[in-house]
Amino acid sequence: MPSHAVPKILRTSLSYAGPCAEYGHPKSLGDGALRTYTQRVRSRPLAMGVTFPASTLRNLPVPVSDGKHCFDKDGDGELDLHKECAVGHERVLDLPRGFRRPSTRRSSGR
Repeated sequence: MPSHAVPKILRTSLSYAGPCAEYGHPKSLGDGALRTYTQRVRSRPLAMGVTFPASTLRNLPVPVSDGKHCFDKDGDGELDLHKECAVGHERVLDLPRGFRRPSTRRSSGR
């Protein structure tokens, strides 16, 4: 884009002069999806967050818990979602590839 066009685009659109956002893979929830975003300048992180459309808040899961964080408190061998589980539904969200720190694990070479 020619540099003389930038001021008009910034005034008349939702564009801005900051870094572009990078997005992680979407994870479904309700009638939509959640996904992470990050912004960075070279390797310096500036922002990270989660974004989702309003449709994500429609038709949310009905059970009080997804059963991932439970403890059989009374020892009866059964889990009561209302009394023995943390309330909520977990979604593991990935950070965008460009924001991830390279692995520091080293192969032993053996």
